[in-house]
Amino acid sequence: QAGNASLEGRALFAEAGQAPKPMARLQLFLVPESPTQTERYHLRTDEQGNFKFSDVIPGPYKLIDRVAGEPIWRLRVEFKPSETKALELTPANSLAMQDDFPERQAQAKQ
Repeated sequence: QAGNASLEGRALFAEAGQAPKPMARLQLFLVPESPTQTERYHLRTDEQGNFKFSDVIPGPYKLIDRVAGEPIWRLRVEFKPSETKALELTPANSLAMQDDFPERQAQAKQ
């Protein structure tokens, strides 16, 4: 749709001491932060870890790779109308290094 945004990138991850490898067939979810927005998006990365969310309604989202259990990534992504964003998911912006939603996770554990 005209005015909608997109997000594309690649997911790479490494266990401690190993070189990053593409995360093939990884599920990714864009969950809206706004309570008035109900549109959610999900996909699987390709064999090289590439992904592309197309036709995303502008606004703030949480990008996660797991709905249940501990995710590798939990990032805030905000889209402006007609914006195309590029985002590499790597160990540098993984949950171990960056958590854009720590307060909500602490509340869920109480």
